[in-house]
Amino acid sequence: FNDVAYDKKVDLTILTEALCIDCQRFFVNQLYPLLTNLNSIINFDIVPYGNAHIKDGKIICQHGEEECKINKYHSCMIDVIKHQYELVSLLYCTEKLLMEKNSFEVAKTRCYAEHSIDRALQNEIEYVSFIFI
Repeated sequence: FNDVAYDKKVDLTILTEALCIDCQRFFVNQLYPLLTNLNSIINFDIVPYGNAHIKDGKIICQHGEEECKINKYHSCMIDVIKHQYELVSLLYCTEKLLMEKNSFEVAKTRCYAEHSIDRALQNEIEYVSFIFI
């Protein structure tokens, strides 16, 4: 315990659910400001799975099918957008608009426009190919 590491970032893993109001409030009001201000010293990993479970081979989300859809979308964003600050900003945008009771389609469209996400990147986010073995 005597070693001091000055150049290491802190690893932070966040488990979240897209339509959980408490998760939305945490992300919008606490986590986003923290990550914005301390981006240079934090490596974060967001897991948009939350309180889901698997039943008969299908993922069941606590807040319904729409939440599963948005969680998958957030997973694709995480896979595609490699720059930490850009990812957090886009996640913040969608969560804030969802928290304000906008539909997912409205939130997604507005966030793409606000963050100048071009059509090619939109397609990459929305049509990520996964192979499960």
